[in-house]
Amino acid sequence: MVVIYLSIQLSANGLRERYTEQLLKKTVKHSFNVTKAPGLEPVSQS
Repeated sequence: MVVIYLSIQLSANGLRERYTEQLLKKTVKHSFNVTKAPGLEPVSQS
């Protein structure tokens, strides 16, 4: 039971991270395309 629960939690976390990453990329692209506001630096240069 615990192992199944843990694996479900892990996969859920992985999906959430992937979704968040996609969302961040979209948001960053969107903000770069639409507004180049002064004083706002890119979030991260990885």
